[in-house]
Amino acid sequence: MHDIQTLLKENPIVVAPMAGITDKAFRLIAREFGAGLLYSEMVSAKAITYKNKKTYDLFDLTGEVNPIAIQLFGSEPDVLAEAAIFVQETAKPFSIDINMGCPVPKVIKNNEGSALMKDPALAASLVSAVKKAVHLPVSVKFRSGWDDENQNYLDFAKRIEDAGADFIAFHPRTKTQMYTGRSNWSQIGEVKKAITIPVIASGDVYTASDFNALRDQTDCDGVMLARGVLGNFYLIKEIQASLANDSYEEPTAVNKLTLLKKHLQLLISHKGEAIAVKEIRKFFAWYTKNLPRAAKIRTQVNSIKTEAEFLTFLNTLIEDDYFGDAPNN
Repeated sequence: MHDIQTLLKENPIVVAPMAGITDKAFRLIAREFGAGLLYSEMVSAKAITYKNKKTYDLFDLTGEVNPIAIQLFGSEPDVLAEAAIFVQETAKPFSIDINMGCPVPKVIKNNEGSALMKDPALAASLVSAVKKAVHLPVSVKFRSGWDDENQNYLDFAKRIEDAGADFIAFHPRTKTQMYTGRSNWSQIGEVKKAITIPVIASGDVYTASDFNALRDQTDCDGVMLARGVLGNFYLIKEIQASLANDSYEEPTAVNKLTLLKKHLQLLISHKGEAIAVKEIRKFFAWYTKNLPRAAKIRTQVNSIKTEAEFLTFLNTLIEDDYFGDAPNN
């Protein structure tokens, strides 16, 4: 397996960790479409040490191909180190990532996620503990800071590097911004100049031109796709074409619906029909975003309860050419 620097040179397209989204089915499709480094959903270190079976499923990489990073969250160095060792031995991922950017209340109330940006010394000790415990690359994903008045990203990045991190992923929004407003790309450039380890940039990449602009403006080593890839794995192909100076053809509505059927079937094979059919509803909204007349039928999906019903529904849309087979512009 390559080191992170070589990996990002060969393929700078990274898919972000997203809770409730980047599960095995999602990762398998992203890998097939040509993404480089993939991330698991966020996994509780404490739940791993409590031997929670449901938690184990979040980092099961059976049938998948590295590079995949397992993202852990926690605030106790010994617990995080123990969880990292277990993940290293059982899942055998490419790397271990520590979440220091999640802004969700149930995470930050336990001094985890972006709450760690208020305690850089503790954050550094978490990195140090995990780095000593495992032989895999260790990374951290973090934000600009807690709020506009407390943007400590430069000092934070340096501390993380000094603690032994092999690379970082930086999302230049504050905790209080959540996912609103624009991410501040200039801060990524500042971080890149301030440290020597590779920097993966995250924030507001929805097109290949966004991807290229972010790389050009910041000199980052890799670019992380998050909301831009929801229901649009084709963004990976668009970026690949742009990097290779090849032409790119927009997917048709039929392309998207056919991929959605595959996504459902992958979900069923890993989670069972009942859970999969519930989870595919949000993906239907993402896959059909910007397609003509999509809003009119979105609510119909919420009453579908079986694979057969869902496939019938999608096949009818395809046969009736409901969306006019329009590309997603």
